[in-house]
Amino acid sequence: MTSRRDFFGRLTGLAKQKKEEERFFPFAPFFDASKADICVVCENPTCVASCPEEIIKKGDKEPPKLDFSKRGCTFCADCASSCSDGVFAPTNGSGISALIEIDPSGCLAWHNTICKSCFDPCLDNAIDFSGLFYPSIIPEKCTACGFCIGVCPANAITLQRNLP
Repeated sequence: MTSRRDFFGRLTGLAKQKKEEERFFPFAPFFDASKADICVVCENPTCVASCPEEIIKKGDKEPPKLDFSKRGCTFCADCASSCSDGVFAPTNGSGISALIEIDPSGCLAWHNTICKSCFDPCLDNAIDFSGLFYPSIIPEKCTACGFCIGVCPANAITLQRNLP
């Protein structure tokens, strides 16, 4: 059985599949990127096991990253409290350095189909609709938690690097 996202993506022909190597995976909140070399050699990534949302992923020889394909980050700080090496720490700040964007060319609501899949899971009320259509992200409210990404049936919500 296919997922709802696959179904709508094929039905509308609007879904854009990015190659795995093109996707951006941000660091988790509370992560100190200057200590990433410690994570690279970590053999017991407690941050991965401690995440109740199961969004922290860690490959060999790389620091842990967030994968929002199914869930988002609640900023619970369990990753920070589980790390004994001090790479994750509540004093490192709780933000996710990323930008969430809605691609109008792929969004069902931008094509006059009533869809509020992204609106409901947004805990920060950072998605604004003009009537029933045309959603947009309110950057001042968005924490880049990622809950809207995995629920979009057309893969129209993307995560971008937050460049200074």
